[in-house]
Amino acid sequence: MDPKLISRDALVPTPVPPVGRGTLTTLQKWIESEFAFVRMQNQVNSSIYHQYARRKKISMLRRTTVAYGMAELFRHILENDISTPITTTKEQIFSIDNFAVRVLDFTDEIVDPGWEVEGVEMDTPHLSLRIIAPSFSGALFDKGNNDEMVGKKVDVEISVRKYEEGFSLFQNRGSEMRFCHLFGRLLNDIFSPSIRHKFNNVTELDIGGTIPKAKCCEKSQNCAASPFGEFICKKQQSLTDLCPQNFEEGEIFLNSVRKKSTHKEQEAISSLFDLGFSSCVWDMVKNFSASGLTGLCPDEAYSSIQSACEDIRLLLLDPERFLYHDELKAAPGNSDHAKTPLRIPKNKLYGREKEISIISDSFCRVATTGVCEAFLIRGWSGCGKSSLVATTFEPIRVAGGYVVSRKFEEISSVNPVWTVMAAFNDLCILIKERNSDEELLEIQDELIRVFGINLPKLVRVLPNAEDIFSPQASTLHLYRKVDSELTFKGLCFAIQCFMSVISAKSRPIMIFLDDLQWADNMALGLIHAALSDASKITGIFFVGGYRNNEIQEDHAIFSFIDNLESYQIGTTKLDLDGMEEQDVNMMISDALAVFPRNCRALSSALFQKTRGNPLFVIELLESLVKRKIIQYSLRKRRWVWDDAEVSGEEIAENVLHLLTTKMTALPPGTLEALKVASCFGSQISHLTVELLCKSPCYEGLKVALDEAIQEGFLERVRSSEQT
Repeated sequence: MDPKLISRDALVPTPVPPVGRGTLTTLQKWIESEFAFVRMQNQVNSSIYHQYARRKKISMLRRTTVAYGMAELFRHILENDISTPITTTKEQIFSIDNFAVRVLDFTDEIVDPGWEVEGVEMDTPHLSLRIIAPSFSGALFDKGNNDEMVGKKVDVEISVRKYEEGFSLFQNRGSEMRFCHLFGRLLNDIFSPSIRHKFNNVTELDIGGTIPKAKCCEKSQNCAASPFGEFICKKQQSLTDLCPQNFEEGEIFLNSVRKKSTHKEQEAISSLFDLGFSSCVWDMVKNFSASGLTGLCPDEAYSSIQSACEDIRLLLLDPERFLYHDELKAAPGNSDHAKTPLRIPKNKLYGREKEISIISDSFCRVATTGVCEAFLIRGWSGCGKSSLVATTFEPIRVAGGYVVSRKFEEISSVNPVWTVMAAFNDLCILIKERNSDEELLEIQDELIRVFGINLPKLVRVLPNAEDIFSPQASTLHLYRKVDSELTFKGLCFAIQCFMSVISAKSRPIMIFLDDLQWADNMALGLIHAALSDASKITGIFFVGGYRNNEIQEDHAIFSFIDNLESYQIGTTKLDLDGMEEQDVNMMISDALAVFPRNCRALSSALFQKTRGNPLFVIELLESLVKRKIIQYSLRKRRWVWDDAEVSGEEIAENVLHLLTTKMTALPPGTLEALKVASCFGSQISHLTVELLCKSPCYEGLKVALDEAIQEGFLERVRSSEQT
């Protein structure tokens, strides 16, 4: 017995058990309740409007979750070749009345009804989908003041009963594109029912120029003889009394089609934006509705259900970037384009999952066995060595590890050895902060036992070591005057003794030293000394990064690597190249807040010009924005560009040249501020800036440094301390 379609008013009982414990309601009723809630916002007073605005975002996420569930159901039908009853039409299968939503009821003083989506059910063919981890479950907002929505990974679980007789929904690529169009109708209903009429009729001159259905053109032979006619005239579908005789007539016709569709498109865009949706949602609805139509089909039109799942999933993973739109004002002198920064995510890596896994596995090996190891990462400047290692810091801290990080500087009055010593000095602070009084007492007693009367030498080279000792401890001998100078050999011995006490299998330590190309023999020798005493020192994981294009064959790092291997210290070497083209595409997608499928041509052009170097990609993208080759359109509410213009752009041969060009274009005051800041090394403290600003010569320093931060030449680290 064939199952019936779901009624608007009541759900026909199904033999398949429900997938969850929530309430089942028809999709039609669920959509009506969601939009009834959205309309309520106009009736609330200002005191609780902010709360309603937040709940409006939740409603948008709920609708997107339902859309994702439906897309996954159709993908499941495609991949498993599930049949449907012969008497059922395709339009019925894609009808809003063929779906129901399972929701979890909860009490909320702001939202009524307060439904959370648990699953989506389809009556013909009968499929039940359960949402494993909704993107809006748990903490919806950051704890900051911006109330940003937090996206999460969404998984689904589908149960199905396969029919014995019927027809396959997806017979070929053409039928799948047609079903993408039908799915677009469902999206219209979910996101904004008011715009449904603009897309549902295939014969309307909508979606950038859809060709209306008509009988076979009597002039088909003439049409086939012209380039344009061959494109639009297909025996069974052609233009009635409008078949162009040549290319020029075809262009005139297409222009008229575009003009007729512009007003309706803008009306639909405004409708979605008024509801709070981004241009990504508008593009998705438009391109779904344009799929499978005869005539001028947009290049971005969807051709597969798989693409639908990927894009809707992205809306859930990062709603603030892709689902909601921001209110922007027009740039001075330009009514259509807005001045807005790129939304390049900070601390996000693209395509480095394998490398992160290798580093993490190496640390876990050290933490498990207690055997010291070294990990060396080499690559060109800008390839992301520092960012790659920094990604592992927090997981290592959570796992109970200690992380210290320093970097060598090319222009510095400080001996490279003291950069290494600074890392060990930072370690003393961590030991003090993360150990109990009892544990610190044990460490203190052991240090006294190991160093004896030479303990003042340790405090001399590691001043923070004194903080490890408790105030109650008898530490008068710490202040005994050190008569002799400390030689390099003595320094190495002091560090070995210190690490023999501090290091332990239960206390794994990660030491990251960046820019080893500027280290010398003594600095690298000190690192080797800390790793080589295997009988006493355990649990040290040393990570070093260096630019292999900036070192000569006789650089000290090569002898350092040989020494590590001769002492049988496990050493992993990692070559870090540029990103793959698909990873560049994801970066560009995030920066411009457009779906990856819509910026592939742009990403390909940037990949070819930058070879996937992350820093180069970002700098080149910002350069194109600054030169207005890529602009933000207020009318379309998205970034716009011309792929051919981008491909034809001449660019610098390397990122250094691009940065130099960018720097020379800075205002004189900003350039001078960068020169002043560089005198203090790679970092300058806020306290130093404040002191300099008191001098008439540098009173504008803080403002100029803020401008340098906005241009990307500086970044804030430990905002309360340094720039």
